[in-house]
Amino acid sequence: MCLVCILFFSFLPCCTDRNESTEKDAGDISLEDKDLSFEQEAFDSQDEGEDENVAYRVPRGFEMLIPYEMNGKIGFINPARNVVFEAEYDYLLEESRYIMMVKKLGPDSSDAMNYILLGNGEKIPIDKASVIKDGFYCIEYRIGSREFKSVLYRLDKSVQLELENISIYNGSQSMFMEIVNPYDKNSSRLDYIDRFGRFYFPGNTFKRIYDFSEDGLVAVVMDENFDSRIIDREGNYVSDKIWWRLDTFSNGLALGGREGEQGFFDMAGNLIISTKIVRELPMHFHCERMPCIIENNEIIITDKDYFSENWAIIDTKGNHIKEGIHANYIHEFSDDGTAVM
Repeated sequence: MCLVCILFFSFLPCCTDRNESTEKDAGDISLEDKDLSFEQEAFDSQDEGEDENVAYRVPRGFEMLIPYEMNGKIGFINPARNVVFEAEYDYLLEESRYIMMVKKLGPDSSDAMNYILLGNGEKIPIDKASVIKDGFYCIEYRIGSREFKSVLYRLDKSVQLELENISIYNGSQSMFMEIVNPYDKNSSRLDYIDRFGRFYFPGNTFKRIYDFSEDGLVAVVMDENFDSRIIDREGNYVSDKIWWRLDTFSNGLALGGREGEQGFFDMAGNLIISTKIVRELPMHFHCERMPCIIENNEIIITDKDYFSENWAIIDTKGNHIKEGIHANYIHEFSDDGTAVM
């Protein structure tokens, strides 16, 4: 018996219309079809080349991957509810619309394998990799006893970028890169680079650079004092406000906390939605919606199993879109407007 339900809210602003379907290829999953042909055609019609306004290009035959759980294992279906990858994986490590990175355990921990799963049904065994949301993935290859090579691939497996002794981390329009001296780890440094190999913020003292907002205007960084700050595209702090933790921005808001305040903050550092936070992982708005729990008129954001008879959906202004949902947990919404519970 599959333990997953998939919620779909037809009023979400970034979602498409629904079509009825009777297919049920992923156990007891209930997922209504959506016509995604307009999105696929839009990507397929884009010209190849170094167009900075095109984040990535989706080849024909690729479909979005939606995770489901069956008998304690993770698999993936497409929006038409057809199984693309059977439920045989133990951990979902990184995810985007068309690329997933998963771990599959063997009889003992030494037999564990990591894989990149692509939206065309292809599975790639890997040692170390990153999913660069949404249209790229990076695989590291050893080229010596200490040296390695990072290769950034497009969805069609063509090479976008190839660098030696540089680890590429998760990003969207751009990528985080750790410049590694394999003979002196203490000399390693962190930089920010776009998909064309251009570096940003030379000489920065940031301990870590997180992803930029969707519009590319601001990013969250960890400064030399290990505090979270907000910077603009030039690497300047947008204000003197600091946080003990601040997640990346999505739909214009970032979840975080600082002295006397916690909740969702805007790009200027103003608290927009006050919440109680019970979580370890980042949580983001998608389609301007976020699942939460309402208790004693307080909004609780959590990434843990937390049974409540009043799970709710809020928008980016803190308005309650729906309340009274009985659930152990509701995952954050995906970009296609679905949420798993």
